Amino acid sequence: MYKFIVAFAALAALAVAGIAQSSVSSAQYGGPDRLFGGGRFQFDFGPNFGVQPRDISVDATGLDGHRSTGTRYYGHPDRATPAPALSVSCLGVEGNRAVIGVIDPQGNPTVQYFRDNGPPGPDPADRITPVLIITAPEDMALMPKRFPLVCPSPTPPVEWGDIWANLDTGDIAVVDG
Repeated sequence: MYKFIVAFAALAALAVAGIAQSSVSSAQYGGPDRLFGGGRFQFDFGPNFGVQPRDISVDATGLDGHRSTGTRYYGHPDRATPAPALSVSCLGVEGNRAVIGVIDPQGNPTVQYFRDNGPPGPDPADRITPVLIITAPEDMALMPKRFPLVCPSPTPPVEWGDIWANLDTGDIAVVDG
């Protein structure tokens, strides 16, 4: 019986040491950044299009603004066909803000920004931007090299003005790993 107790105590000590080492590694190196959720918002697309609703669903994981995986669905809720699943090419996270890069079906690099303002509920609403197609001059002036494989800052460029909209329904979660 004594040998059994000693063996059990030794195994328990090894298990505790392994858990402690695992916790240190997680705290030291962090986990992956995450962006997930979805909902609906309204955005004023200007005099040609006016205020339009958009649906969003996103699930992305990444490290350091690149090496990202995930999928985004985005579009007008009344479109004739379902929104296509597009691969997220980069994810950047700082605190409660996130940015993703995606190549649209026409081959254009796009960027979209998110702000997680807390748990689900109306006050305060999470914030989101529409999908922004990046022009060649904007790419050179405002985006990092290798965009959309490497994401810009999760704060939109001031040159674009106020491009935020409140998420009317749903919830976005930003996890800064």
